[in-house]
Amino acid sequence: MRDVQLEITALEDQPFGALVRGWDPSAALDEAARDDITKALADHVVLVFRGHRQPADEELVAFAESFGPLIKGSEWLRDAGSKPEILPVTNARDDMGIPKGTGGAGELEWHADYSYVPQPAKQSFLNAVELPEAGPRTCFASQYRTLETLPDELVERLRTLRARHSVAEYVEGGKDPNRQQLYKGFEAKRKRDEEAGVQRPPIPEAEHPVVLRHPDAEVLDEQIAQTTKIFADAGYILRPRVVTVRKAAAEEAGEDSEASAVYGFCPVAVFGFDQTEGEPLAETPTSRYLQELPLRAVADLWDIKVSAMPFDNVAYGVFRYHSSGDGPKEIRLAVDSLHVWAHELVHAADHRRGNLQPANRNHVPDEIVADLGAATLLHFLGIDDANDGGVTWNYLLSHKLTPAATLQLAGQLLERTAAAVALLLDTATQLAE
Repeated sequence: MRDVQLEITALEDQPFGALVRGWDPSAALDEAARDDITKALADHVVLVFRGHRQPADEELVAFAESFGPLIKGSEWLRDAGSKPEILPVTNARDDMGIPKGTGGAGELEWHADYSYVPQPAKQSFLNAVELPEAGPRTCFASQYRTLETLPDELVERLRTLRARHSVAEYVEGGKDPNRQQLYKGFEAKRKRDEEAGVQRPPIPEAEHPVVLRHPDAEVLDEQIAQTTKIFADAGYILRPRVVTVRKAAAEEAGEDSEASAVYGFCPVAVFGFDQTEGEPLAETPTSRYLQELPLRAVADLWDIKVSAMPFDNVAYGVFRYHSSGDGPKEIRLAVDSLHVWAHELVHAADHRRGNLQPANRNHVPDEIVADLGAATLLHFLGIDDANDGGVTWNYLLSHKLTPAATLQLAGQLLERTAAAVALLLDTATQLAE
């Protein structure tokens, strides 16, 4: 039986967006409900949750963590409270006149949240606590629709470009006369932290392609669609938009009142094999393959569940763990690749040593440790034929660092990498004795 029953309906008289009812902040979000929300977000772009009580900060963080690790953005902007994953947006000030949160929201132009980090945020969660009677209001625009309506020649040009993303200029002593209150507020928070001896991480900056593919984007034929070639011509099919509706008459009669209804269609791009790059994907691992993995006994000792998952065109494997650090852990594999297995196993060892922070969205150091560690681990196990050493370098570069920056960061992480690999090998040795 499902823990959460959601009702999702398209917003009336709006170009996009859907209304969600039935969310209970106190209930854990099960996998089915999470998948429903993820699909609805892909279909509708914006979801508006109504009809629930105001969630506690802990409940809001737990809900958001169901969809992936969170960013501690409030630390960068010097607004961190008991839950640094929550960034307060308010014009309220404390007794000393220092802003209690990120003010100046009405002064910001159109923007995408946390686009300035190495791995951009794929979703934003906004919780309204107190709304002003006369604005400003939060508005949303569909970048998908924007791209669809641009001239083809402009889209082709945009796909070749990269852009620098930075928010530092909004808060750190800029000269824009319209943002002086924002600058002064941030400077007051900086001085407060300095006097209290509080250290905050610097605000990151990043460079990304102007046109990015969303990691949750659906690919219809996952067996051949690896990377679509730039400027490839797509064919389009219509995918139905389906919602769950309630029938009042059936409810009164004591019958099943829920039914699925098609309320429209959306176009989905389909590419042929000759328009993609790379080999067909490997098959999903079998249960026997999972049981015979090298160092599987180490995973069992550490109470890590090992299972297969369908390939979603994003991750070949994943290491899941609870934000508390004490909850259930799981390694899920989408392909029968020993390098992917070793990669996730090094993540598990790194986590066991206390290095993985679920709320830290800057995963580049974690991924460098995992992939360098995987190559090292497989070498020590004598499985060099499964070692994707050449792919490792390309994988590290895919995190949008320059080659020089990648080498520098990898060098800084060698000791951490060696410690994770050593923990795996030492544990395996103890089990064999």
